[in-house]
Amino acid sequence: MGFSEICKNIPLVDTIKFWRSKAGAELDFVVEHAGTLHGVEVIFSSLKGPLLGRSVRSFIEAYEPERLTVVNMSLEHELQLEKTLVNSVTPAAFMEWLTKFF
Repeated sequence: MGFSEICKNIPLVDTIKFWRSKAGAELDFVVEHAGTLHGVEVIFSSLKGPLLGRSVRSFIEAYEPERLTVVNMSLEHELQLEKTLVNSVTPAAFMEWLTKFF
């Protein structure tokens, strides 16, 4: 699941960016849609539980997005981290969500 798949499913008026903090924390994709930010972290492995590393936490602290998605190979999970809803989803579930959200 990569940049081209996301681009195929969002309107042209939206933007997709990459995020890196001065401290080196990185988030794979940041989609700006209707004035809101949505972070997307892609992990090519099976997760047994939610994975919220330094990069995800740094992005949430800096921007307080409504949603952040961790795309992974196995885990479907949802949790609230402060003001941000964090969803762990499989690639198929993420693609389905993209077509509904955008």
